[in-house]
Amino acid sequence: MALLAVAGLLPVLNELTEKQITLTTLLDPRVMGGTVLFLALTGLVAGLYPALVLARFRPVETLKGLQASSGGNAWLRKGLVVFQFSVSLVLIIGTLMVVRQLRYMQNQQLGFTKERVLVVKLREAPRRELIGQYESLRQELSALPNVEAVTGAAAMPGRTGWGGQLVWVEGRPETETVTLEVITVDPDYAHTLGLKFRSGRDYDRRIPTDASEGILLNEAACKAFGWNPQEAVGKKLRTAGMQNGRVLGVLADYHQHGLKEQIRPVLTFVAPYAFNYLAIRLGAGDVQASVARVEQFWRSRFPGYTFQYTFLDEDFNRQYQAEERLARIVGLFAALAVGIACLGLFGLAAFTAQQRTKEIGVRKVLGASVTSIVLLLSKDFVVLVLVAILLATPLAWYAVDQWLSSFAYKIDLAWWVFLLAGGLAVAVALLTVSYQSIRAALANPVKSLKME
Repeated sequence: MALLAVAGLLPVLNELTEKQITLTTLLDPRVMGGTVLFLALTGLVAGLYPALVLARFRPVETLKGLQASSGGNAWLRKGLVVFQFSVSLVLIIGTLMVVRQLRYMQNQQLGFTKERVLVVKLREAPRRELIGQYESLRQELSALPNVEAVTGAAAMPGRTGWGGQLVWVEGRPETETVTLEVITVDPDYAHTLGLKFRSGRDYDRRIPTDASEGILLNEAACKAFGWNPQEAVGKKLRTAGMQNGRVLGVLADYHQHGLKEQIRPVLTFVAPYAFNYLAIRLGAGDVQASVARVEQFWRSRFPGYTFQYTFLDEDFNRQYQAEERLARIVGLFAALAVGIACLGLFGLAAFTAQQRTKEIGVRKVLGASVTSIVLLLSKDFVVLVLVAILLATPLAWYAVDQWLSSFAYKIDLAWWVFLLAGGLAVAVALLTVSYQSIRAALANPVKSLKME
């Protein structure tokens, strides 16, 4: 049955984990041998405890009905339930925190406009023709309906430019260099992506020297040089591809690489020969119609070359796929763990109700209400869940804190997440034991007291 279930669920598992596991892998002799060994050991361990308990019974007392139940080993049964719920709670808290961090990263203000920005890959276009006709290409695209702005760049947000580039400042020794990320851009780069300025100005197409000498820095780059944004304007710099650069303006810091890492120092200058992408900011009109028009223009301009595009928001969020996958996997395991824990709790509740059948009968004869009996039977299980909460909370706190430490920008460890998970565990426990508790409370006390 397990093999049939696995065969049927493999496509779902592969989609969830983004792997390509086949049934042939599972039928490998080593995997099958390990499975058989695991089943044998599980059966042995599961059967060993009841076998040892039964072996200690005294036949005469058992046949007379005097043999005591295995109440002395109740700690083992309760300990297993506590362990199961502790694991469930750790997974539930982990799932909630992963989802919160993911939503935080997706909804955080990034410092640029990512909505309705069409990104076209230029690597499929003829490079020589693209460089020579870039300006006319940009102008024709800008003239299309529902197109608000067009720009080109070596890297868009979510992509890496020229990393590890050395920059020299005029007037400083050659040994005093700063390592920056360099992104070659179009003069309309900041305007198209909605970048803000802290000081200075943007590129101006009417000023020829802006294209040949103009440089923009971000705030992080200013800090790397030891400048404030105001004093950076007018400074002369030199780097690979720009030998006589002059700072025109300073951009407000924006998240070029998402929230997993600190904002890097970035330098930009104009160089159409190095563009890898076109960014086309669309208006409020029909997006699909706009994409169709851009594609039609592309195919007419570059016949035989593939038109590849993405949307900037989708492309940028793609770097969080690992977190999305983690949230799905941990959530699935949390659901499975909760199910297993509920099975254990249900069995313990049934066992306890059977052990206390006569006690419940006596209480009912003496006038106890159904509610009081249900509360009497349920409180012991709530205590077990509370113990599990006490054990799971520090473990989950530590695990989540270690995971969050890999993010430069992250959420706080909110207390309400742990409270919510604990409340959910208590609610699930009460729902699980309520059936057995209510059933025992509603049983006819006369039948309970007649039992020998």
